[in-house]
Amino acid sequence: GTLTVSLVAIQALRNVLASPAAAAAPPTAVTVDIGSLQLAPALKTDPDVGEVFVEIDLVDIGNRAELTTQRVRKTAIPLDFRYQHAVTIAPGSAEQTTLRKVMDSTDEQEADVYFELKTTDRKRQDVQIGQGFLNLKQLLNQGRDFTALPVKLQGRESSVAGTLTTSIIALQALRNAVASATPVEPPTAI
Repeated sequence: GTLTVSLVAIQALRNVLASPAAAAAPPTAVTVDIGSLQLAPALKTDPDVGEVFVEIDLVDIGNRAELTTQRVRKTAIPLDFRYQHAVTIAPGSAEQTTLRKVMDSTDEQEADVYFELKTTDRKRQDVQIGQGFLNLKQLLNQGRDFTALPVKLQGRESSVAGTLTTSIIALQALRNAVASATPVEPPTAI
């Protein structure tokens, strides 16, 4: 006997098989939390520092406008930003591609998430008064999300501007991004 088989869905099967990491993985997110700030005594008494806020440089993913905390008076007790923002990382998205490039980079600083402490000066210009960072490669290598970590903020002239309590929940998104780079053999014809 003869068996004749017709596969109309061969291209759809190839697409699914070409990217099992993307096909199997639901969208994940990179979530950043910013909590309390222990401001350095020198900045607490500095008349040019009133309200403070934090801008987050999340390795060029997410909307820059949404990666800024509310402004809080430096005299607030507690000095807490109560900020949380999640950037969705869909399989095959530009965000996932950016994460993969960051994780593949030989430049360790490419994987740094920067926290820039700022204030507004008397001319109504935003001025950076401190900066700190956490590294996404370290997060992945440690195999755990960063939860409520103190981040030392470097101030002007090598002074300490303060310590910011931050969290980055990104482990699954990073694992998916790295897995999406794994080459897959195309299906073979039978």
